[in-house]
Amino acid sequence: KKVGTMVGSVTTVKSDALKNAPSSSALDALQGQVAGLAVMTTGGVAGDNNVSMQLHGMGSLGSSTAPLYIIDGVQSSSGAVMAMNPNDIASISILKDASATSIYGSRAANGVVYVTTKAGAYNNRATVTVRSQAGISTLADFTLYDNMMSGPELKDFLVKSGIMTPAQIYEKYTSRGWDADTKWYNYFQQFNNPQFQNDISVEGGGEKVAYMLGASQYHQRGTAFGNFYDRYTVRSNVQGRPKDWLKMGMNLSFSMEQTAGAGFWGNSGSTSNNTYGGLSYTKNPLIPALDENGNVPEKMWADGRYNTKYLVDQQPKQTDYYNLLGSFNVEIEPFRNFKIASRAGVDGAFSNYRYTLIPSADFAAGEGDRIRTYGMSYAATITNTMEYSFSIADAHNFTLLAGQEGVANYSESLTAESTGQADDRLTNLQNGKQESYSMSEGLSESRFLSFFGRLEYNILDKYYFDASVRNDASSRFGANNRNATFWAVGGMWKLKAENFLSSVSAINDLNLKVSYGTQGNASIGN
Repeated sequence: KKVGTMVGSVTTVKSDALKNAPSSSALDALQGQVAGLAVMTTGGVAGDNNVSMQLHGMGSLGSSTAPLYIIDGVQSSSGAVMAMNPNDIASISILKDASATSIYGSRAANGVVYVTTKAGAYNNRATVTVRSQAGISTLADFTLYDNMMSGPELKDFLVKSGIMTPAQIYEKYTSRGWDADTKWYNYFQQFNNPQFQNDISVEGGGEKVAYMLGASQYHQRGTAFGNFYDRYTVRSNVQGRPKDWLKMGMNLSFSMEQTAGAGFWGNSGSTSNNTYGGLSYTKNPLIPALDENGNVPEKMWADGRYNTKYLVDQQPKQTDYYNLLGSFNVEIEPFRNFKIASRAGVDGAFSNYRYTLIPSADFAAGEGDRIRTYGMSYAATITNTMEYSFSIADAHNFTLLAGQEGVANYSESLTAESTGQADDRLTNLQNGKQESYSMSEGLSESRFLSFFGRLEYNILDKYYFDASVRNDASSRFGANNRNATFWAVGGMWKLKAENFLSSVSAINDLNLKVSYGTQGNASIGN
């Protein structure tokens, strides 16, 4: 539907606002685009990609406050959206109030983010688009670092505060050659980090088939040593109308992501209070960062602490993510304006985490460490609907919708670890000491079965009314409260369509809306 004819509160952000954003994630580009939507990036690590979104504040103290994500009609997640190439997205719509979201029932209390991907157009010549972007990312504000004491200021402070005498400073620092003025933040992170993206797409269509094919590659180097993020995507969207009464299509996208980093600077799930990362700027400026030859020490600073780059090189870790999002849809129109549609889709993900402590590292004491973690998850959705639209006397317009939806969520993980590897060339799990072997696994799943309906009515395209109802049954609910029903009603008056405003050029559009309804939050654990 056109947003202007919807009673519910919906804001749509078009592709033009997404494609030029200097970010790997389309969700980042929503910042400042939607009233009432707070978009926060809680980590600056390349590849962390954790974007927190809250609509109209925090809606729950004990359950999730994240919105429901839908990609082309298939339940998905923020991770799947962030794994997409932003240039593959046609629009992102934010459904806000009960009138707009109650049709999603127990999952819509925190709003709905509906992503529509690009598709080809019928009777259009093939268009090939090649696009490249390049840039750098670096620290924007050095105020915190600039406000730290210099070496001379530290000595002056130690004397004036009575902590140390000049003789004690000489004995502890100056006599050992520690009389520098080191700006340590320059040695614990990287600046002017490159990032670039390359895309290619082909789209077009004939009378019966429309298609869109695309591929992309993205690279970003992080601020921390050893931190990087690579993403590769391929996508196809093929739609057909072999008969006047039949439409069908298939939409497939695959992405592979690779990210690495030591974790000294934290991420969205951990703090950065580490003296090798987030707190590195507190290191004593009197300690020199260079050796007697003017070079940065390969392994250890003058105070006996390891060089962060050496620590990263000796304990590499990397995570690979593979995401598959696919759907198949079919629509039958047995007679005019009566449509029967079915859509089946799955959002699947696989992750592979690897960590190794090299046995020959100075701090490993000759014994290595190996950790492997595998994860697999999917959300499978099937939606069936019937819709009938009709008009009475060319003034009263009705649309009736009835539908059924089933959703299956599943995730599992497996972690194994061993220690005691003695050879840098033999660091696999089985090369550790047998008594150190450990293993754990996790499993989680849930099911939803829903039935819903919606009535839309307008008079002369000026006065709109809608009502919706949905019943959700879920394995997450208690045995005695397995079902929950949600409903909403709303109305809209298009003032701009009235004669007394239609000629006022200063007003492009003016609507008066009112709605009331119920929403639910099923993000309560399985």
